[in-house]
Amino acid sequence: MTTTTGERTAWRTEVPESVAAVSWSADDRVAVADLGGQVSLLDGRDGGTLDPGPVHEGGAFALAWQPGGDVLATGGADGRVGLVRTDRAEPGYVTVGGWVQALRWSPSGRHLAVAAGRDVVLLDAAGSVLARWVRQPSTVTDVVFSRDGSRVGCASYGGLRWFAVPAPGRSPSLEPVRVLAWQGSLLLARVTPDGRWVASGNQDASVHVWRLWSGEDAEMAGYPEKVDALAFDRTSRWMANGGTTEVHLWDFSGKGPMGRAPRTLPGHDAQVSALAWQPTGDLLASAGRDGGLAVWAPSAAGPARHRPRTRLDAGARVTGLSWRPDGSRVVAGTTGGDVLAVPA
Repeated sequence: MTTTTGERTAWRTEVPESVAAVSWSADDRVAVADLGGQVSLLDGRDGGTLDPGPVHEGGAFALAWQPGGDVLATGGADGRVGLVRTDRAEPGYVTVGGWVQALRWSPSGRHLAVAAGRDVVLLDAAGSVLARWVRQPSTVTDVVFSRDGSRVGCASYGGLRWFAVPAPGRSPSLEPVRVLAWQGSLLLARVTPDGRWVASGNQDASVHVWRLWSGEDAEMAGYPEKVDALAFDRTSRWMANGGTTEVHLWDFSGKGPMGRAPRTLPGHDAQVSALAWQPTGDLLASAGRDGGLAVWAPSAAGPARHRPRTRLDAGARVTGLSWRPDGSRVVAGTTGGDVLAVPA
């Protein structure tokens, strides 16, 4: 059992149901999606409840704040995307069909990609549908953008299929511009901030990486369980992943991770369930199915890099982590409905 080291949370509160996703906004609000279907908006300073957010009957699964903008996008089992603005007007909804399992804004904030069942839907910030790429090989589990926002990648069985974002006033091409094939079911995908690599966590207990856009690839296999937690740091050098009770850190500098062994951070007694790098520094937050939450300084000198600088018990499996944009706190949501903010 992960032990508590005595550090206090900045604040702690509850939402009605199990938390599916959390995200901290630039204007210091925390959005929380729960499996009861409610999206709650909390004050990032003290966890106080603000106005209620969108509702998704059957469960809210995904949410994302627009980069540099004022729109919160949400999705869930009702096959709708909710869009709510900073002015706290009533949310608007766009029906996309199919469970919305993942959604992601482009780096510019102009476009929103939505995984809706076996389709990928591209919206603009106002909610207009710009493209729909239908009947992917299986349910789309995640969506990503290329660094320049010109391509949307969708993760499903068989690899990553990339589609071109249509130019204004042009019809979208329905065929993928690039397929990074792999025989397995992808659970999530992440692109390095410098746009050189994309990595997937997979159902068959492996991590697959591709160099963009040569297609050169590699696989890290042999994990005890499926890999459903993976994150790149802001410098694009380090990738952290779960799939085991240790956090694995892979070095992507130079020629990449091929031929290298990962660093390991042992600190959880159950599989790692969530990972998030500090957006302004080099701290890493990790959480496990045992409810353990830790903050690491992997770049520290000596033994300090292998010991969490903060460790506490969140009380239940942590399903989401998100840093405050200034890097001073990280928020976690649990299957018990707890939401807690922890100082860096």
